[in-house]
Amino acid sequence: MVVVMAISVGMHEAKTNLSRLVHAAQAGEEVVLTRRGKPVAKLEPVHGSRQKGMDAFLAMTESIHAGSGPGGRSWTRDELYER
Repeated sequence: MVVVMAISVGMHEAKTNLSRLVHAAQAGEEVVLTRRGKPVAKLEPVHGSRQKGMDAFLAMTESIHAGSGPGGRSWTRDELYER
């Protein structure tokens, strides 16, 4: 039986220590974010196809911020808003 220790953290502390909390979640610890003592969110690692989707999303947002789209050209309105 595997016992996972949960880390419960308030929002202010989470903002202050986000990097440390993300590392803990990646290492398998359950990180629960609270607001006024009540759980509101949980940090967990991204695995498999979800990771590929996240990588594609991050690459797209970086290219939008850099001003270049696919193939180094500008993004079209349809590419930016297609679902």
